Amino acid sequence: MVKEMVTIIQKREQFFKTINSHINDYYKKISNTDNKIEIIYKKCSEIKDIEENIKKSIDKDKIYHYATFGTHHDDYYFNYDNEEITRVASQGQIRMTLIAFKLALIDYIKERINELPIILLDDVLSELDEDNKQRLLNILPSDAQVVITNTDINRLKINKNYKLIRLKED
Repeated sequence: MVKEMVTIIQKREQFFKTINSHINDYYKKISNTDNKIEIIYKKCSEIKDIEENIKKSIDKDKIYHYATFGTHHDDYYFNYDNEEITRVASQGQIRMTLIAFKLALIDYIKERINELPIILLDDVLSELDEDNKQRLLNILPSDAQVVITNTDINRLKINKNYKLIRLKED
């Protein structure tokens, strides 16, 4: 399993490095601020220590019938100005960070397969103020298919071609 874990960690490190090269720019474009956004990858182990950590966990694994060590325990979190985001940011700032992450992910996908994915933004505008909503709408890729759900379309100014579908309760 060591070889596979090394590969997974290396691929994840590259993924987060690529996302981090985009996410901050998107956050700045949406929020119009200079706050620093970064994803921190919490890996299970340094690569050099994987084999030793596997050996250390074998007895415990046999008792629990479960792998207590491995890349399936890896995690990530967002930093906002070098602090964990959940400690210092508002709901709107967290929402904008997640949107910036999604936009960075779109770039990642486009770089890998040379196609834009379909973008689904399900009620993302509800926690953003009017200026942030407009900035988000303006930076969405014009050559992508974007589906946005929202309960209040009246005040939105969409400066791109779009088709509005209104759903009404009978």
